[in-house]
Parts: sequence; structure tokens; C-alpha cells
Amino acid sequence: MAFINTATEQMKANLNLTLEADSTYTIMQLKERTAVRGKWWLSADKKSLFTQTDLGLTKYKILKLTKTQLVYETKDPVSGMLMKMSCVNLTAGSK
Repeated sequence: MAFINTATEQMKANLNLTLEADSTYTIMQLKERTAVRGKWWLSADKKSLFTQTDLGLTKYKILKLTKTQLVYETKDPVSGMLMKMSCVNLTAGSK
């Protein structure tokens, strides 16, 4: 459990996900100063989130979707562990 807590804290401190209105997205790895870019979209029923990069297509199960929060789950391809991700809108109300 300590490993999971440490990994979670590292992700919170190091990853920044930006979903743009034009269906592009960027995941910035702040420490490494690297970025993953691609396209994103929701299923018609808004129960799934899809991302597409040069590496392929990924589908995520949406657990919660509001104007300020996205919670989804995915299975880690290496360990097979189910991971729950929570994203919040850090720019809400800033415009």
C-alpha cells in the first residue's frame, strides 16, 4: 500500500492533464518536461472516455463527469491493477 500512496503523490505532483474544447489533450510530465499529445472524445452515452495517440487508442470507464470534475478508471497495462483517476478543473472561473 505504501508503494501505491507514493506513486499517487508522485502523479499528483508531476502530471498535468489538459483537455481542450477542440478535442486535443496534453499530459505534461512536469519533472521530465515531456508531453504526450493526442485526441480525446466521449462516447454518445458519456460513459466512456477515449484517447488516441500515435501509440494507439485507449478506452476509460467514466465514473463521474461534471463541469468541474472527471473521475475515470483504467487498468494498468503492466500490473493489471485497476486505477481510479480524478481530474479537477483548476481553471474554473479564471476566464
